[in-house]
Amino acid sequence: MTDAQQLERTLVLVKPDGVARGLVGEVLGRIERKGYRLEAIELRTATRELLAEHYHEHRRKPFFEPLVEFMLSGPIIAVVASFLAEHRVPLVVDPVMIATSGARLLQPEAVEALVTSLLPLATVMTPNLDEAIVLAGGPGSRRELAERIHALGPAAVIVTGAPGVHSAA
Repeated sequence: MTDAQQLERTLVLVKPDGVARGLVGEVLGRIERKGYRLEAIELRTATRELLAEHYHEHRRKPFFEPLVEFMLSGPIIAVVASFLAEHRVPLVVDPVMIATSGARLLQPEAVEALVTSLLPLATVMTPNLDEAIVLAGGPGSRRELAERIHALGPAAVIVTGAPGVHSAA
């Protein structure tokens, strides 16, 4: 299986309130009517550890603990669905990787997943200058950055915006 094929799968969670209200069939029906194929379905009770890992990026936000408590309040339905393999659609990727303050918004593993899984499927990629430097593996002119990112798979690359105060460019 290629990295691009791995991207073609998505995780859908029917949360405890949806399960309790009997909405699982409706949710799954909507997913299928949109053209997704259901590959795996599991009824499970999440653990605190699993939720802490799944919602890791929110761990310091004020809603983290209430979210975890909510997700622990009952069973969930976890669904793996696929779409892009059978339905090639125009895909515009605007990576939100670096805040205007210079703060990194994605962990290194997420950047790697973006590069290996999402870029090969992209019709257009629109990183800002700072994001382009990261994706391209180092500084360069906008044209050089776009060419290096283009080599990673997107059909077209447009390097947008001005450099942030933290940029070396």
